[in-house]
Amino acid sequence: MADWVPQQALLDHPATGWYISHGGHNSTLETIMTSIPTILWPIDADQPMNAIHLAENLDIAYELIEVRHGAGAGKIYRTGRTPVGTVDAVKAEFRDVLERAFGEDGARKRKKLAEVRRTLEGAWAEDGPARREVEEFLDAV
Repeated sequence: MADWVPQQALLDHPATGWYISHGGHNSTLETIMTSIPTILWPIDADQPMNAIHLAENLDIAYELIEVRHGAGAGKIYRTGRTPVGTVDAVKAEFRDVLERAFGEDGARKRKKLAEVRRTLEGAWAEDGPARREVEEFLDAV
């Protein structure tokens, strides 16, 4: 077993179907740009917000809830659900997420992910809106 593996090599490997990630900024962009859907296990910093955005707003990932701890283990106001946090609850959630990920719901999320990737690529294309905004900013400074 390797102590460290370059994440991009792992994401580019044909055997990688889904990726479990904390959902940090770099991992999020790398999974989108390789079209590998994600099962998110956020911990802190930007990760919880990224997880909500990917799982709820974009609907291209799954967020694990039962693994939450500390301040994040309380009631989730957007769903009204409070994580139980037991080993059995975590196992049940993993089983449920994996069944959905490798079923029709996962296929639907994978299609949406491809759309998000195309949008992101287009934003940075020669005439894309993100590129134009950065160029305008650089011209102004």
